Amino acid sequence: MNWQDHITVDPEICHGRACITGTRVLVSTVLDNLADGLNSEEVMRSYPSVTRKSIQAAVCYASELAASKEEQAMTNQKVADLTVGEFRELCHDMFAEIVQEIFDDPDRGLALREEVAERLGRSLADVDAGGETISLRR
Repeated sequence: MNWQDHITVDPEICHGRACITGTRVLVSTVLDNLADGLNSEEVMRSYPSVTRKSIQAAVCYASELAASKEEQAMTNQKVADLTVGEFRELCHDMFAEIVQEIFDDPDRGLALREEVAERLGRSLADVDAGGETISLRR
């Protein structure tokens, strides 16, 4: 199920908290009710604008959010276990990947290279004459 079809996250609605699309029923309210032991029928009776599909979407949303938090926690633990040198190398490699992704767009390449080189004071970026590659130095 694609939860995005049933759940809205909009700063103008419910202060940006996830809610059932077309309602002001918070996803957390639906989940709290389920956690308290109510079944789907009871939740729908309490909130008539909530459908069975929107309840399923709320559970899918929570599952995806939990998986994302677990992945983030694992990443944070991996970073916490790094030495200072390993952390610097990781940051350098991530920066290099991001820069390469930006520069792979041929329409923006040269202008972006010049802007990055200028912003970095050309201390980290060397732009080649042909505008094809960028090399990063530590």
